[in-house]
Amino acid sequence: MERTLNVGCGNDFECTDRIDMHKTSATTKVCDLNKKFPFKDNTFSYIKARSVLEHIKNLSNFVDECHRVLKPGGKIYIRTDFAGFLLAHIWKKHEPNRALQVQYKAG
Repeated sequence: MERTLNVGCGNDFECTDRIDMHKTSATTKVCDLNKKFPFKDNTFSYIKARSVLEHIKNLSNFVDECHRVLKPGGKIYIRTDFAGFLLAHIWKKHEPNRALQVQYKAG
């Protein structure tokens, strides 16, 4: 059976392995998604990360970890509903509307 990973699973039972920063009914392993994932290299054939990017403080590390644990030729599905909040993490302030106003001077 192919192993698949749901990163930031919440209450979503899809995939064989499901990690999140908080324990839920679906979580198979609790870990800090901003650090190294607790899996060996090339473990998963598919990774799903839905509505999790806005909670990640180090996007570069997150992408590197997904790549590390994904098998060569594997697939990754990333979707976020609140991408505007990513700037809040980059600037370490929770003021996404202000962040967008600064980036896009027209407001």
